[in-house]
Amino acid sequence: MKISNVMEILNEWAPESDALEWDNVGLLVGSEEDELTGILVALDVTAAIANEAKELGSNLIISHHPIIFNPLYSLRKDEYPASVIVQLIKNDLSLYTMHTNLDIAEGGVNETLAKRLNLKQIKPFDDSELGFLGRVGELQSEVRFDDFLKEHNHLFACFGKRGNIWLSLTDRLLLR
Repeated sequence: MKISNVMEILNEWAPESDALEWDNVGLLVGSEEDELTGILVALDVTAAIANEAKELGSNLIISHHPIIFNPLYSLRKDEYPASVIVQLIKNDLSLYTMHTNLDIAEGGVNETLAKRLNLKQIKPFDDSELGFLGRVGELQSEVRFDDFLKEHNHLFACFGKRGNIWLSLTDRLLLR
């Protein structure tokens, strides 16, 4: 099986053409004509992820966040992201990225999160002009915002000290 075959399967689920205009998705490094030896899936591509892919014998990394997002004005192998891109190329690793196209796909990131939150009557929310997209739904019953977040804290990994401060400020907010 070639990397292009995996790309075709992924594009049936979350087409690259569905990504927001400003996003950078698809095959960012490597060749779609390479024979697939294995796949490693990651949120972000780092040197550690590239090393792990090499150690596992996987020549395709599928990431959520694109390693190339802003224009690259240099390819210095002592600076990120160029250092990782050089590492990928040296080790003959391909990188395929699914970002906003996976966020909005049926069964993608936003729909999965909405289902894990037990939302009902889930509908797509798209204001791509402002860069917002996702899913909206209804909770089964009224709940205090801080109680809701405490119950589902495993889904909000970015909440830490800042999140706790934020929760205290939103003490009276209700979700409906």
